[in-house]
Amino acid sequence: MSMKQLKDTGLIVGAMVIFVAVVAGIFTLVSLSLHDSPQVLHDFLVSAKGLHDSIENTDFLPNIGVVLSALSKESIENSTEIDNMINEGRGIAHIYNENFDFLPPTRDTLELYSSLFRESKLISNCYASLNFAWSFKKSGEYASSEQYTATANETYREIMDLRLKNTSDLDDWLLEADAQLKQ
Repeated sequence: MSMKQLKDTGLIVGAMVIFVAVVAGIFTLVSLSLHDSPQVLHDFLVSAKGLHDSIENTDFLPNIGVVLSALSKESIENSTEIDNMINEGRGIAHIYNENFDFLPPTRDTLELYSSLFRESKLISNCYASLNFAWSFKKSGEYASSEQYTATANETYREIMDLRLKNTSDLDDWLLEADAQLKQ
């Protein structure tokens, strides 16, 4: 082998070693961030339940029904109040959704986390549809308003079904995690 071939082979082997080290490092970081010890699992579940329940005692979800009701009426009533409900709801939905970005799941709870995250996205999408429907209704574009109202209505039903499932799943997971911590 010539010196150039040895040098090229050395560079290739060096690059491969660096690549393997980087991949191993990434794998280690991901593994460390996805703990499934009983305490970490419990901490995740308590945080997720707190976040999930945080909107339960507000008008955030019931306001969707109020806006849907206003959209079903022929005339526009309480326009400012409906505007405020939609704007407030969109803001809360955005914050609620972002909070899930700061809630790192564990290996065991990836499916639950995905379902909770999906619920938060559906809430954001529902408020966006309500916003479009209300804007179109106020501007007299009734066909577009009806289309977005139907989308919001369908999304709202999906949210409520998913909330029931997620509430049940969180409660079940927490019972199991509490039992594991007591062992």
